[in-house]
Amino acid sequence: MQKESLLSSLLNSAMTLLGLLMLSALSFAETSINATVDRNKIYETDTLNLIVIGNVDLEFSFGGLLNFGRNQVTAPELVGMESDFEILDQQQKYNMQSINGKTTTEVMWNYTLAPIRSGNLRIPSIEYQGASTEAIDVIVVKGKAPVNADNPPQVFLEVEVDKSSAYVQEQVLYTIRLYAADQLLSGDLSQPQPLDAIVESLGETNKFYRMAYNQRYEVREKKYLIFPQKSGELTIEPQSFAGMLINTRSRQRIRVREASDAVTVNVKAPPASFSGDVWLPATSLELREQWESKPEDIKVGDSLTRTIEISALGLLGSALPPIPLDEVKGMKVYPDQPVTESYEHDSGAQSLRKETTAFVAIQSMPTTLPEIRIPWWDTVNDVERTAIIPARPFNIGTSAIAGTPSTPSLPASYMETKPQTEEDTSKESVDTELESTGQNVNDSSDDNADDTKWYAIFVLLLSGWALTTLLLLRRQQAPNDDFESDLDSQSELPALITAINANDPNMPKLLLSWLSHVEHKQQSISSVQDLANSEALLYQQLSAFETSLYAEGNGPTASEYDKNLVLKRVKELAKVSSPKQTKTPLRPFYP
Repeated sequence: MQKESLLSSLLNSAMTLLGLLMLSALSFAETSINATVDRNKIYETDTLNLIVIGNVDLEFSFGGLLNFGRNQVTAPELVGMESDFEILDQQQKYNMQSINGKTTTEVMWNYTLAPIRSGNLRIPSIEYQGASTEAIDVIVVKGKAPVNADNPPQVFLEVEVDKSSAYVQEQVLYTIRLYAADQLLSGDLSQPQPLDAIVESLGETNKFYRMAYNQRYEVREKKYLIFPQKSGELTIEPQSFAGMLINTRSRQRIRVREASDAVTVNVKAPPASFSGDVWLPATSLELREQWESKPEDIKVGDSLTRTIEISALGLLGSALPPIPLDEVKGMKVYPDQPVTESYEHDSGAQSLRKETTAFVAIQSMPTTLPEIRIPWWDTVNDVERTAIIPARPFNIGTSAIAGTPSTPSLPASYMETKPQTEEDTSKESVDTELESTGQNVNDSSDDNADDTKWYAIFVLLLSGWALTTLLLLRRQQAPNDDFESDLDSQSELPALITAINANDPNMPKLLLSWLSHVEHKQQSISSVQDLANSEALLYQQLSAFETSLYAEGNGPTASEYDKNLVLKRVKELAKVSSPKQTKTPLRPFYP
């Protein structure tokens, strides 16, 4: 009996539900709508919740009922609010009931509004499907709401500067901190943009926690460097934040908006007592110099390089001035392009300016590198200071050509004229090549040689034959690089001889390149200085050659350079290396 009663009850419920689902549409005889706000008096930085509730016509079907939550009802249009309020967020909820066959549908729209200005504002009447609400008046008070431990804010901003008074172009450290009591989902924080000032971001945003108003806040801190460019009062306008929080207790999203206080800095003009040409207000400033070699060791024809650095704390690199560069007697000055850099420092900006200068000695005489002075203003102690590199006096020594050699004395054998001997066919080819250039090198043969001389020639020929045989045997095991080096030295020789004859400025480079392929050289040759110990004659001649290029009439005369001596030594070196040229041009079978 109970089972039949239960079955009958279930059947009646099913029939009732089926009747509801078969309805194709349902409408109310009249649509009603109502609007309220959570408070009628707020501050400029506060937000306001506007709640609009309406009983509306809603069509639904069996499929629509199952997907009811996915169908968003068209929200009413809020017309005439643009000049007073900004809509930050909008949410929508439904409430649907069916009692004794009568279905009621209620839709609630929740708007988060932010006032655009202070004063007496009004939310105008809202119309929807023929129904309308009453207008709502809201009082917006200028400024921020007072906060205390009993009424802690959900978010607030804190700003500060490291000094209330600064000089023009002096660094001012501006810090802004955002405090959030709940989890911060998103937000937009403005940046300082004062007039007549340069603003640079300093480092990344720091995140930490701090207690305030008897509760724990998550803090995001950002720092900026501000460099005023004009004296007077510098005002940094209030910074603003607009974002969204998650209430950790209710798990609801909360739209928040906050603004900081304005900050004013008194900017002073540079003191009239400042003696420098360029105004440099800094926490610290230093001058440093570096030399590749000691200036005291320089001689005519030599060059040296000096690097000077200006390092400053509290200034941008673009504010550092050029380093004064005066003429130096007895020297040519060749400055390089300066390098300017800026770095982040715990105390702000650190800058560096680096200038490199090459000096070439062109005349033997006492000289002095002048003193370098850069006045700057110590902002910590409010006093002028001067960074100094002292003057450096020294003597430019006479070059080896002028009688005071800076390298080992020239061997007597280089200054004598040696009788030339035709040792083999390869040496004849070298002689023919040199003579074809038109040079008169002091080589002659002795027509009155005695039997001892011929005996010596025979011994030399025999030795040459034996040496050639030995070299051919070693060629089978020697690396192919030697063969290619021989070809390089012989291919470069004609161009070198032509350059020597024409006093070509590139002659030293060609000579150094050719010497690097000469077989008897055991050390690397990349500069004229590398010849100081191994080839004193060529070192002296090349030094004199370069001096004549830089002298421009004030240094040693070109007569100190003798190209015939250079040709003579080149011929000797070519003959020494010529046995390599007699090797077979064929490559080994097994390279």
